[in-house]
Amino acid sequence: MFFLCVILVHIIRLSQQHELGNETLLEKLSQMISQQHELYSQTVLQNLNHMMDARLSSLDIRINHIASAMNGIGLKQELKNQEIMSKLSQFLQEELPDNFQEVAANQNSKQAEYFDDNLTAVKTKLNLIESTLEDFTEKIEPKACGENLKSTSLLLQNEKNLLIFNPEDLALIVGQEARLYCGVIGEYSSCHWENNGAIYQVADVRNRVHLNLEEASNSSSTNQCGIIITSLRKNHYGIWNCEVLVAGKTLTASKTITSDKRWSQLQNACIRGNNYKIYHGLTIVDCKAKCVNEHRINCHSIDYHPQSQQCQISEAQSDSDDYTKPCYLDGWQHMDLQRDVDKRWSQLQNACIRGNNYKIYHGLTIVDCKAKCVNEHRINCHSIDYHPQSQQCQISEAQSDSNDYTKPCYLDGWQHMDLLFLGC
Repeated sequence: MFFLCVILVHIIRLSQQHELGNETLLEKLSQMISQQHELYSQTVLQNLNHMMDARLSSLDIRINHIASAMNGIGLKQELKNQEIMSKLSQFLQEELPDNFQEVAANQNSKQAEYFDDNLTAVKTKLNLIESTLEDFTEKIEPKACGENLKSTSLLLQNEKNLLIFNPEDLALIVGQEARLYCGVIGEYSSCHWENNGAIYQVADVRNRVHLNLEEASNSSSTNQCGIIITSLRKNHYGIWNCEVLVAGKTLTASKTITSDKRWSQLQNACIRGNNYKIYHGLTIVDCKAKCVNEHRINCHSIDYHPQSQQCQISEAQSDSDDYTKPCYLDGWQHMDLQRDVDKRWSQLQNACIRGNNYKIYHGLTIVDCKAKCVNEHRINCHSIDYHPQSQQCQISEAQSDSNDYTKPCYLDGWQHMDLLFLGC
């Protein structure tokens, strides 16, 4: 009997110890769960911080790239780069912190979905801004003067609204198409274009109220007010102002359309049998660009068929014996290109500069080589040495007044040109 009592007491003690053990286990498990949740919350926040830092760093790089590109564009209006950088940075900072602080303030929330939702919101905002910056960067890359520039300036008119406008003047002939780019980041009430006293509401343009005016085919979040003049008339020459009404203010930017003196007037004519290349599916603007940008020959004219959109480029002009007016085939139109000498550069010489090359490029035409010199912003490039056979291009700060200048060049086949002055 005594033995049974001892066993019973022992069992009771074991039961009590087991209960204590369970309580301890539950307490430790609870602590572990709490710690794991805290670690999870911290991990989510850390990941968010890393993501924000990485994206902001990427945006800083893109902003710096934009500023660097702006320094070399040489646009006609004076853009204060430091002010633009400051305002653009302020714009980004005003857009980002609200979402970020909201996420950070709830770092102890037990609902991980909250972090996921806000993380998605921040990513969306960052992607939108980054995408916009990429679009800006693509359009303001500096290019050689005389090329068909598509530079876009950023005109920050206030803290919240960013007017996006292409300030490059257009040189066109009657009958050509003109694309006028204008947009705004942020909310706006309305926008219109003004030219020679005439007002063209963009809303009316969309509704086809105005003859020869259409809404821009790429009217996007950064080109809401863009329009297309489908067939230029003489009364379209002059200054075009884009005006956007924003919160009681008017944001304004302007550009000028002038007559393109390089091209003759469009004639119902053609040149028989002198076509160097034939293109299909081009507008007349694209056809002219093919002629201007052709470097294998000196293209001096185009024959164009509007109905079939066929384009033919040629070295011959209207003084050729093969020129026929009217064209012996129906529907063909002809234009001559008068090429001007680029007065920024000296005459090509069979010469070179020994040992002063800042950069060496391969596989370039001489036109591309000159563009490399003009667009070089790390040094003041003043000359090129070019080898036509190998298509090697060397750019330099030195010129033909250098002691290292040799004429003829000590190496066969090299040619030299001095850059006399910058500007278009």
